[in-house]
Amino acid sequence: MDEPTSAIAHKEVESLFAKIRSLRAAGKSIIYISHKMDEVFELADDISVLRDGTVVSSQPASALTAGR
Repeated sequence: MDEPTSAIAHKEVESLFAKIRSLRAAGKSIIYISHKMDEVFELADDISVLRDGTVVSSQPASALTAGR
């Protein structure tokens, strides 16, 4: 999903996040691309950071903070 919340209302975001959590609970993998770090930290198990098409970091979300 590439920036899926950029053009939807808050209620739709809640519905999307519930669906993402349901898919994760069913063992599905989801690639979620966003500049909204609060969303990333709310949803992610692992976070990869890309800069100019190159992976600069890939770690468990629990090992990171939003400011890092």
